Amino acid sequence: MKSKKIQNFVASAVFLATLFSTTMVSASIGDVGKLTNSSTQNILKVNIDNDGSVKYSEPSAKDSNLKKPFAWKNATVYFELTDRFNNGDTSNDHSYGRGLDQNGNVQAGYTNNPGAFQGGDLKGLTQKVNDGYFTNLGVNAIWITAPYEQIHGFTSGNDDGGNAQNNGKGFPYYSYHGYWALDYSNIDANMGTADDLKTFVDTAHSKGIRVVMDIVLNHVGYATMKDANEYGFGGLASGWEKYYYGPLKDLVGGAIEGKNYYNLDDSKWSTKWWGTGFVRASVGYAGYPKTSEGAGWTDCLAGLPDIKTESTTEIGLPPLLETKWKKEGRYDKEMASLNSFFEKRNLKRIPRNYVIKWLTDYIRNYGIDGFRCDTANQVDLDSWASLNKEARVAFDEYKSNNPDKVLDPNAEFWTVGESWGHGVNKDAFYTQGGFSSMINFTFKDVSASNIKAKYNALSKVNDDDNFDVLSYISSHDDKLYNRDNLIYGGTSLLLAPGTVQIFYGDETARPLSWTDRFSSNYTDQTYRTFMNWSDLNNSNGKALTILAHWQKLGQFRNKHLAVGAGINIDLSSNPYTFGRTYNKDGVADKVVCAIGASGDTNVNVSNTFSDGSKVRDAYTGAITTVVNGKATFTADKNGVILIEKADNTPDVGVNPGSKKYYEDTLKLSLNVSGADTGTYSINGEAEKAFKNEDVITIGENLAYESATTITVKASNSDGSATQTYTYTKKDPNFVSNVYLKKPANFGTPKVYIYSESDGTINEVTKWPGVEMKSEGNDLYRYSLPKGFSDAKVIFNDGNNQIPGSGQIGFSLDNGSTMIYDSGDWKNYVIENNPQASISKESCDFTDSLSLTLRAKNSTSSTYSIDGGTEVNYKDGDVITIGKDALVNDKITITLKVTDGKKSDIKSYTYTKKEKTKAATVYCRKPQGWGKLKTYIYDDTQNSVKEVAKWPGVEMKSEGNDLYSYTLPDGWEDAYVIFTDGKNQVPGSGKRGYKLSKESKMIYDNGTWKVY
Repeated sequence: MKSKKIQNFVASAVFLATLFSTTMVSASIGDVGKLTNSSTQNILKVNIDNDGSVKYSEPSAKDSNLKKPFAWKNATVYFELTDRFNNGDTSNDHSYGRGLDQNGNVQAGYTNNPGAFQGGDLKGLTQKVNDGYFTNLGVNAIWITAPYEQIHGFTSGNDDGGNAQNNGKGFPYYSYHGYWALDYSNIDANMGTADDLKTFVDTAHSKGIRVVMDIVLNHVGYATMKDANEYGFGGLASGWEKYYYGPLKDLVGGAIEGKNYYNLDDSKWSTKWWGTGFVRASVGYAGYPKTSEGAGWTDCLAGLPDIKTESTTEIGLPPLLETKWKKEGRYDKEMASLNSFFEKRNLKRIPRNYVIKWLTDYIRNYGIDGFRCDTANQVDLDSWASLNKEARVAFDEYKSNNPDKVLDPNAEFWTVGESWGHGVNKDAFYTQGGFSSMINFTFKDVSASNIKAKYNALSKVNDDDNFDVLSYISSHDDKLYNRDNLIYGGTSLLLAPGTVQIFYGDETARPLSWTDRFSSNYTDQTYRTFMNWSDLNNSNGKALTILAHWQKLGQFRNKHLAVGAGINIDLSSNPYTFGRTYNKDGVADKVVCAIGASGDTNVNVSNTFSDGSKVRDAYTGAITTVVNGKATFTADKNGVILIEKADNTPDVGVNPGSKKYYEDTLKLSLNVSGADTGTYSINGEAEKAFKNEDVITIGENLAYESATTITVKASNSDGSATQTYTYTKKDPNFVSNVYLKKPANFGTPKVYIYSESDGTINEVTKWPGVEMKSEGNDLYRYSLPKGFSDAKVIFNDGNNQIPGSGQIGFSLDNGSTMIYDSGDWKNYVIENNPQASISKESCDFTDSLSLTLRAKNSTSSTYSIDGGTEVNYKDGDVITIGKDALVNDKITITLKVTDGKKSDIKSYTYTKKEKTKAATVYCRKPQGWGKLKTYIYDDTQNSVKEVAKWPGVEMKSEGNDLYSYTLPDGWEDAYVIFTDGKNQVPGSGKRGYKLSKESKMIYDNGTWKVY
């Protein structure tokens, strides 16, 4: 066993000792393995020196009895930019001449330049694995940037953007991040060697850490002057060397560089570069049809050469690789490997299959455990399905050939996709693309005000074995979490349900840099600074304080499957307290966590830990006994209490826990661990024996509002456990109501109501939802359809929305009445005051207008027109106005209702307008598209109005690839999508272009504009 010393971080010896002394189990991906017996070796041995330093020796991770339980849903994935993490080999810092001038000297301004390689490599990463950095943090998977060979040269960057001229603000933008591939089959020398990668993966596995590799199937790297010169493709303008090797500050924007230093007409682009069968290009290189830039499957993202993943046409090896491999003496070996792959897997030689072969080699040859798949939404789902299939085949091959290195022989290869803006919803990426998980973009703004809603939304991933998301608070593309609130950030992230991702340096408050340079362009560079290792040398510094907190939480999460993979139970709101329970395949685990606690805190642990059982706060090491469903602890200053079992008494439970149910019957899974069997009773009747995961059914023939009480018990030589749950049968035809006190900045409010079940979104109507009914005094109401359950609520007026964009809607309890008022979402008690309202409030109209008059809680109701005679009406009566009015006439309707004591008076004004002229849409057909159609709709009313069902109506050719369509009479504002059945703009899942009444608009080469 290896002895280590923790410097500057002295945790409670009790905490450290107990952290490793409970029963350990082996686990597989998704499902954990059977419970195994622990031994006396399963103890973390702790010694404290006279100077207060802690030394500990931990058991060998290779002992199968000592593996921590693992499931991807509970994984803590550490995402590091390898180049920015740790430099373990300075000799490779300038591989391929990166950062060197023509004389081999380092270019002025290259060192520490934001777009430069900064020295991090695989050896440096391995050093930190061996040092125990990741183990101490509780990390059980490391996401590395793509280690394969990147473009050798740089593309010009400039602080002022792509069109910047020489302004002294230039910088070289290299592919230090791994997203601009040159050769998938080879390790990039700045990262190290093939042996370095092998050593890193083997070392990580020896510590029980999986390795996830970033990959790109969508595109290859930009053409650079250095690569074009080195491999003889394309054409370079005279004087390019002086520019490329000259002062870096004189570099211009990328668009200007492309015009000034490349000969786009040179035939070698098509014969010596990637080839027109392998990629498409937006730059206009000779032989390549000019492709639009964008985010579609057949667009070029940010001008990058787009791999033709959708192509079914067989091609030969890209010419660039033929040149490169022959130059390196690898051609025969690599071609033999390709031929063997295509023959063995019976696959066609189409573009995606070449890349799939090269990527899956990293699984076959090194034992990579998972892929993080870049730009998933910009690649067709068939290609992702093919990659995921071949990756799992390759993983099985690796496990078969390397049984001594396999962490789990039953594991499946794991993939997570990146689709910008994706949330906690199961969709075609899972069901058609074959992904295990998707990155969750909706968690990053987590705060004390929304954490409960975030956790409740995330918890549904644990209701479906084939559904998961990867949540984060910081990323390389997006933003960094508030550097002054990383204690809370770490708490919220590491206690979240589902898989979570730490972005390197969040645990040490790694600072931003270059913020004075990048305020509008290249802002992502500011998030990618080098890891702040030196800050950890300050024993009183912020970095160590935050790291200590993250380590405690990370180790607690790594120890307890229930944290990420368990069923979530809300227990209390002050402090926010929740339980998590896990019971699968013979593995049982449960925890209770409190966030925002202070001082002596009585934590509600009911339905999780039994009275009389001993429990421990893993954050402080304190132990107490549960009394009357409460465990009392003194909270640490960081406000976190992490409760786990502290004895060997049995555990019992029922899944799901206490709840209301709206079906005729409800199935319950009975759980017991620490004893062979338990007993259960229903409503106090005779006890019956059960085994773990036995299922019973309740509710049949019961009346609504009937409650069923289930009591489960078990005992062993260390004690007993008892838990009681209550289930109430409810009427499925309930009606829920939502109210809104309109904010000052809101226009006419609408409410979008949705729910999600098994990955399917159910909506009352499409976004932005239905218009709410005015109740007067800026109060608005909407009643949901009967039986619409587990609803989420978003209020909006077309410009503003509550909760904000990308956030989960407010939860509406079934059958409840709730209101959003001045920042609070709460239960609403309705006063029975008289209320007057009308079906359509003040507006414009043509011809005539029918209005439904409403009156509530009244004994008398009248209406008048333009101050005329008051006429009695009943709730629901309809009147028609404006038939004989002139254009621009205004008509005022006044409603008066009373109950004899109180009254409600409202007035509405309507203006008659001329009929609108029909709007017309035009489209300049994008290159490669088939027959054009347009789908026109309006979803701003109670139901979606369509000119025709998807994919819409055929457009009329006006010649020269220009097409038009004129909307029918009666259409005012609308939304427009263009499609040919395969492609569409705007892209899938995006809102159509806005078409205002009487307007003429055109979509032309990526732009929507007036025509």
